[in-house]
Amino acid sequence: MNRFVKLAAAALLAASVAACAQSTAQNFDPPPAKRVDAKTNLESGRR
Repeated sequence: MNRFVKLAAAALLAASVAACAQSTAQNFDPPPAKRVDAKTNLESGRR
């Protein structure tokens, strides 16, 4: 019985590690800045 519990715990640990390894990496890059058109550029005074 003790051997079965250890085997089940090892299988559960291996399955959880495999599930974490398959997850996709998150993208932490900021979104590209919006382009400012000529009218907004003139009204805001930015150059």
